[in-house]
Formats: sequence, structure tokens, C-alpha cells
Amino acid sequence: MSLPLESASRLIAEWRPGAIATRVEVLAGGVSAQTDLVEWRGADGGSGRVVVRRPGPGSGSGDDVGRAFAAQAAIGEWARGLGVAVPTLHLSDAKGVIIGQPCLVSAYVDGRPNFGPIGLTDFTTQVAASLFALHAQAVDGEAATLIAPAPDPRLQYQSYESAQVEVIRQSMAALAAWAGWEDGPNRVLHGDFWPGNLLWRDGKLVAVIDWEEAALGDPLRDLAVTCLDLRFLFGPAGPDAVERAYAARAGGIDRRRLAYWQLWAGLRPLGQLERWATAYPPFGRPDVTPRTMHAAIEASLRQALAVLAK
Repeated sequence: MSLPLESASRLIAEWRPGAIATRVEVLAGGVSAQTDLVEWRGADGGSGRVVVRRPGPGSGSGDDVGRAFAAQAAIGEWARGLGVAVPTLHLSDAKGVIIGQPCLVSAYVDGRPNFGPIGLTDFTTQVAASLFALHAQAVDGEAATLIAPAPDPRLQYQSYESAQVEVIRQSMAALAAWAGWEDGPNRVLHGDFWPGNLLWRDGKLVAVIDWEEAALGDPLRDLAVTCLDLRFLFGPAGPDAVERAYAARAGGIDRRRLAYWQLWAGLRPLGQLERWATAYPPFGRPDVTPRTMHAAIEASLRQALAVLAK
């Protein structure tokens, strides 16, 4: 359901006194957040567009939601200070005073996810540069007080129907036995750094959006998510390229630790592939299906197990 025009006008007026909302359009988004594009007009004749994010039907309610929105606001501003392309935040109402629910109002960025770049090297170089910029420095300030640690990866996969597949059984066992998952650096993680959350214009990465899964943890956790999503789109060339580009900036990476996180990232979407696959056709990739995604996951798991077997 779109944000009511009257509610949108209250938000716009809070940000720019005298301005009103003239149009609201629902933007595609996740279950845990609703996103609307709001066009506005000011008393001085100025006009523009902003993006409003508010809790979705799957986000729960109460103080936890307000805290999550406050965290998104603080983390986004902190990351933008590091040079990550985060849209400018215009207004944060974590307590829901203005329209009765928490919300964030940010600048609209003219860009679009890129699911089929012509130059994979340039694409992955920019992706890796943005991801490494986020991970390069320990968090401080307000963001440090609001962000929660990422959960234990070993507790997320107890059973799957697909566990009859040998490589998945082996991956679950290896991940369950991993004792060193907390030993890596503790940095801000985006949590869902996949092409759908990266906006491009004229071949340049112009915005990283949707920070609702941000957490504190091992940077290789974020990299593993990115690697798998690029494998869905571009086969093994995708993760290989972004891993190389990231390692070049980081001065190398612990490939054994990355292998464990690849197990976690590969097991993460099992049971959800039908839903995940719906994200690809709107961006011109109907060829990415639950079947192709499952095959990519198995290939990623085999690669990770091979590294761990050395």
C-alpha cells in the first residue's frame, strides 16, 4: 500500500516548511520495508523527489522497529562519510511522531540496478571499492551504539529438504563445526550487498541503498554474499573478479575464512529460491531461475569445501 498523500505532505512539510507532496508512487522493495517515491512542490516554486522508507508488513512493531530505523539513519550517514555512495538523509523520525510510524526521508538518486554490465571488470572493481570503503574503518559515534552484531552463522541452518544433496550436507556439517567465526575484524556490514541494492548511472555506481540488514561482523561475510549474487548473474567469473578486486584493496584476504562464509552464504537462500528468483525478471534477467540459482549455490559450496579440504 502506498503512503497516503496527506501523510507524505506532513513529512515534506517537516523537512521543507511550506512544501507539499503532489504525488506518491510505490517503489519495489523488500518485505521488511515499504519504499515510496514522493514528488513535492514548494511555496517558492521549487520541486523535487524524495524516497520515504517505512516499516513493511514483515518488520514487526514497537521499540525494536524504531531502533532499527534509527540505526539505519546513523549507519548510512556514517558510511557516507567514508565515501560510500549513500543517498543524503533529509529527515529521520525513528519514533514515528510525524505519521504514526518510523520513517526515513532521503534524497532520490537517479539510477538503476545493473544486472547485465558490458564490462565485468569495471563493474566488479567499483563494487569492490565501495564494499571495501565500508569495511576499511571501525565504526564510531552514534552508529556504534545502535548497530547490533551479526548472528552466529552456525545456528541458521538446522534442516532443509535439499539436505539430501551431498554437497549441502557436507557444507552444513563444516559450517556447524566452525569454531573461529568470531575471530575476524569487527566492521559495519551492509548485510545485503547485491546488485539489486546498487544503483548505477552512466556506468558509475551512484548509490548503495537498503541498509536494513546492516550489522557488525566479519567483512568477509559481506563479500561472500556479494560473490554468490554475482555468481547467479555472471557465473564463476563474477565472484572471481570481485574477490580479486577486493583483495587488491585489502592487501589480501584470508581465503579459508572466506570459504566458511561462502558456505554460510550458499546455505542462506535455500528454501527461498522461488521468492528470490522473482527479483531478476524485472531487471531483464529471466534466465536467473530457482534451478540456475541452485546450481550456482552447489558450485559455490563445492569450491568452498575444496579450499577447506587443503
